[in-house]
Amino acid sequence: HGGKIYRIGKDGKPELYYQVQEMDVTCLAMDEKGALFAGTSPNGKVYKITGKDQGEAFFNPEEKYIWDLAFSDNGFLMAAVGEAGGVYKINLQGEGQRVLKAEENHILCLQKSGDGDFLAGSGGVGVIYRLSADGRTTVLFESSFEEIKSLALGGDGKHQRRTHDAPP
Repeated sequence: HGGKIYRIGKDGKPELYYQVQEMDVTCLAMDEKGALFAGTSPNGKVYKITGKDQGEAFFNPEEKYIWDLAFSDNGFLMAAVGEAGGVYKINLQGEGQRVLKAEENHILCLQKSGDGDFLAGSGGVGVIYRLSADGRTTVLFESSFEEIKSLALGGDGKHQRRTHDAPP
């Protein structure tokens, strides 16, 4: 707790890099220019951090949780959110639009696929969604477990999944 982000120096020692005005930092993503983006809870904001002790609130979808962040091929920041369950697509000015409204309460993870689409794993029912670059959403998989905690692409480009209660 405390909303702290640490950087590990070349000497292996941690130093406080930035502290957000939230209780928890739940995820991080870095853009091509080196800016760090932090998702938070329990007030669900995204912060943009440009240097040590230099940052500001970037996006506020008025959700409780930002569970995961990832960048699209065209530079949009994608944010998986919880309480109302969905995914936001955020432009460089910090303006976002909901591109997925899930039936589940939480979208817990995002993974960009080889073709530029995104996969999103949910909590509540354990569903994997595909969000295509053209805006279509489809259900790829419905798990018998409650949560899809992480997604990864295998060497063949196919997705792998990890549920809360089962090994990968």
